[in-house]
Amino acid sequence: MDEHWPDVKCTGDALTYVLKDADPDGFEIYMTNAGEPIKRKDRKGLFDKYGYFDNHRPRPGLGPCPMEAVLSQVLGAAVKKALAPPSTFHRMMSRKIHGVSVYVFTNGVWESQRSHGVFSGEASGVEKAIKSAVERLQNAGEFRTFLSIQFIRFGEDPEGRRRMEWLDDDIETITGGWDIVDTTHHTESAKKMIIGAISSAVDG
Repeated sequence: MDEHWPDVKCTGDALTYVLKDADPDGFEIYMTNAGEPIKRKDRKGLFDKYGYFDNHRPRPGLGPCPMEAVLSQVLGAAVKKALAPPSTFHRMMSRKIHGVSVYVFTNGVWESQRSHGVFSGEASGVEKAIKSAVERLQNAGEFRTFLSIQFIRFGEDPEGRRRMEWLDDDIETITGGWDIVDTTHHTESAKKMIIGAISSAVDG
């Protein structure tokens, strides 16, 4: 992703500007090379020169991203928080979470799983992370629109594009009909990035 970092910063800046008031509790940013996520209620210092995004720019030649593991962590934490009942002490002050939106900035070059020497999984295991999160929400009685996952694509890696297109077009075959994934190139509209995963008209 190093070669795409100027576009990553520009897209992140635009998207967080549009979404900055959507969540009164703030938003969380995960970097695959940063360990713990950061939680912010504003965008100050994120995209400045030598700011957070510059400080966590991926190193050239770092290798494929462990996307299945990272997305499993992100979705697991988000779903757990969304489904957790508020404590008695905080019940009056807390707001019920009405949904979770996840935006994944990626070129699709992920670590590939191998089974007996053969690559396995339609999206190199990423589909398993999504399926697991969906099953938890379904068991909790939530609706399809509770979770949306938007893959924002950078570059034109053929295999990366194929993986994301499979997630966009075919994830519902393993999630009980829940089509909650959309793929958008970073040059496309912010509207599609925001609602494409839950709106079939925009997704199409």
